[in-house]
Amino acid sequence: MTRKETLLRKKYELQNTLRALRGEEPLDLESLTSGWQFRKAIEDTREYCLKSAIENLEKTIEEQKLKNEIKASADAFYMTAEGKELKAALEAEQAELSNAFYSHENKCREELKKFIKDLLGDHWTVKFLSDTALDFSVWDAEKADFVFGQSIEVRVERNSFLSKGSERFETNVGTTGSFKLNGQNPGDRARFYIDFGKFLSCDLDWLKNFMFDFRDHREKLRGRIREVNSRYENPLGLQGNTDE
Repeated sequence: MTRKETLLRKKYELQNTLRALRGEEPLDLESLTSGWQFRKAIEDTREYCLKSAIENLEKTIEEQKLKNEIKASADAFYMTAEGKELKAALEAEQAELSNAFYSHENKCREELKKFIKDLLGDHWTVKFLSDTALDFSVWDAEKADFVFGQSIEVRVERNSFLSKGSERFETNVGTTGSFKLNGQNPGDRARFYIDFGKFLSCDLDWLKNFMFDFRDHREKLRGRIREVNSRYENPLGLQGNTDE
């Protein structure tokens, strides 16, 4: 057996060790290490890649063993009276934080809907909202759908990679071809550009700061959620890296 064949076989064996620790179905080693598939795998890989993969697998196996140890200790602890009390408290806090996260998002979404409707009319609404992006779009009530191509896309970041670490606050608007200049109904392209002009003339600093505050609050909630989840998974505080 060549050195590459030995390394590839060891890689498969380590993968099975990891799968067993994770409670997953094992690989069929006999199938993987025989026939044309094995020969093709040998041809398609390099020795240093196999060594690197083996090193990473060995590290991951040790991390998984620690995760399993932490989970076993947590399961045993949660069977005690003290553990049951803590588990109930942590689960209640998890639910509270989850509700707070989505309640905050819904509240901000409604505030933005009011902002855009007051500014541009009832035919506008919020289509998409995230930490760094916001889309306002024209809504066609008859078709119960957004009007294609009639969105104001805003991108907001305090430290943007695309802006080389500086603040990003920008929009992008395109065209879908020629349109009638006297179109005034919701859905008409002329009306869209009229509304877009109104948007550009409003207090955009308010919108930018609103989005910054929206993201900051979400990050604080995410941090608290991570802390509670970490304590829930490791109530006895066993040491080690348990990240995926």
